[in-house]
Amino acid sequence: MQLAEHLKVGDAGLKRKIGKAGIQALKDAVIRHEEGLHTTREVLSQIMTDTACERALARDTKWFVENLKTEKSGSNAFDYAFKVVEAHGREALTAEPKILIGTVHSVKGGQADVIYVFPDLSFQADNDMHTSADGEDRARRVFYVALTRAYEELVICAPSVKYSSKSPRMFVPL
Repeated sequence: MQLAEHLKVGDAGLKRKIGKAGIQALKDAVIRHEEGLHTTREVLSQIMTDTACERALARDTKWFVENLKTEKSGSNAFDYAFKVVEAHGREALTAEPKILIGTVHSVKGGQADVIYVFPDLSFQADNDMHTSADGEDRARRVFYVALTRAYEELVICAPSVKYSSKSPRMFVPL
């Protein structure tokens, strides 16, 4: 159902006058276990035409690609995923990534053999660190989380900007 909002409306896609509100209402109905929504076919038939429902259930990727909405930029939300599948097969979309890149907050709770930490702060975090009573403690806690994610090796990289201790607004490129 999450993919439905990316489909075109028409004979081979979504039923007319469904929209995001209709898709959300259906999601809510599924969560409430409403009568008549026990199978995938029953759920999809509420928002998709018969043709679209059959082709979606058959996992017809050609149909899916042909019926994706195009964004204003001329591409669609799945261009990158299709390139990955083309180059590495469908399994690449669900395989465990070899490299994960994220903020400290996004990887909180995760661990890996080797962790690279780039100690750059956002403007807001740097500002808070210098102007808030507990800003420096919060910054330390965030870096503690980053530094304790590694099983075997921790690599601390140089920041991309030089921070001035005089003012949080004094960012100087290295």
